[in-house]
Amino acid sequence: MWLPEIYHDLGASGVVIEDPELLNDYIDAGMWDFSDMTRAADTDVVTVKAYLPVDEELDEKAAPL
Repeated sequence: MWLPEIYHDLGASGVVIEDPELLNDYIDAGMWDFSDMTRAADTDVVTVKAYLPVDEELDEKAAPL
């Protein structure tokens, strides 16, 4: 199962994957007309964020497996 699909199954309204190496690739390739972003120095960590509804089930959904 693809990781963001897990979050969708939990009821997430959105998922964001922040990959600093991908950001560096975009900056290096000049793919943006304008960017004042600096290159990421630490590219070992990719962050996945899910936006879950705040309801009575949130604590259970957010608990580690």
